[in-house]
Amino acid sequence: DENVSVDSPFERTAETLTANLRAQYDFDGWSLTGIAGYIDNSTRLVGEGDFTSLTFSVDDFDEEFDSFSVELRAASDTDGPLQWTFGALYAEDSLVENDIRVVNLGEFARATNLQLGLPAESATNIFVTALAFETGLAATPEETLAILDATTRNFVNDTRMSDTRSYGIYGDLTWTGLEDRLTLNAGVRYSYDEVEASTREGIIAGGSAFFAGEESFDSITPRFSATYELINDIN
Repeated sequence: DENVSVDSPFERTAETLTANLRAQYDFDGWSLTGIAGYIDNSTRLVGEGDFTSLTFSVDDFDEEFDSFSVELRAASDTDGPLQWTFGALYAEDSLVENDIRVVNLGEFARATNLQLGLPAESATNIFVTALAFETGLAATPEETLAILDATTRNFVNDTRMSDTRSYGIYGDLTWTGLEDRLTLNAGVRYSYDEVEASTREGIIAGGSAFFAGEESFDSITPRFSATYELINDIN
């Protein structure tokens, strides 16, 4: 069996807000419908980052997601053979993820010592001494662990962000004839999407951006169909 040492259990919190609105107005022979929706979701996960018996690392991950959409649709409302629907929509999504690993440098130094076969309290490990010099607070091995015990560092600090905006228009025509046995349908949809994304990763607070970009996509999707009912209730 494999055992994992956990001294800081994960705690997860989440909050979600949703809102929806629908309105419809009926005209003579057609109707106009508007639909809007909004989602706000926040999630945070804090807990063990090292999975050892030493408490030198804690992960702190949070995610913020927002989504908004709106659609306006006009549709026929008659008993005639020709039915139609036309509409337009807009949607936007935003996602921000932050992943921070807070490290106690003193406990990290002890774990490094043990991995190298040295006593946990050893201050002669060149890596441990380098950490002390890097903090700018210690200059001698005797001071090293004491200073590092009082020092924390955002050893991992990643931020990922993305924004997506989507636009669309569509239309649909349906004709029924030959004593309601034949149904012809034709529709088309045009979609346009814009995506922006960036990622920042680093081993110190602030990190450094290494990726950022944006792209756009569009497409036209047609649809055609024909249905003939040979006998009642069988196509």
